[in-house]
Amino acid sequence: MLWNRHVIRIRHTTLKAWLRGWGVSTKPYVVDTKELRDRIQALFYDSNANDYETTRILVTKGFKISVRALRRIRKGISLLKRISANADVEYSQKISELLRIEYNKGTIEHYGKEFLTLYIRR
Repeated sequence: MLWNRHVIRIRHTTLKAWLRGWGVSTKPYVVDTKELRDRIQALFYDSNANDYETTRILVTKGFKISVRALRRIRKGISLLKRISANADVEYSQKISELLRIEYNKGTIEHYGKEFLTLYIRR
């Protein structure tokens, strides 16, 4: 456009530097609201979606957010991912199978929550 009107060539990096110097941001502004945090928390616990999928879901729901902003907000509210979604499903299935075997043996049939937790962690 500058070339067509004024016969001026300018590099992309020069334009970005000028905009940054003038205080103009080209990044989308994320409005960090309670509603957004609640939605992130619900998606974290209710689905096995990774950050990219979660961002896509939030964008389709009308939130303006990037993957980087999602990670920052998620970590800010102490929602840390320690294993991948696929590994989580695999581990849950293994744990369920082991608990079923122990229950069928009669070993853990009358254990309460605390004692069952101690038994599992041994």
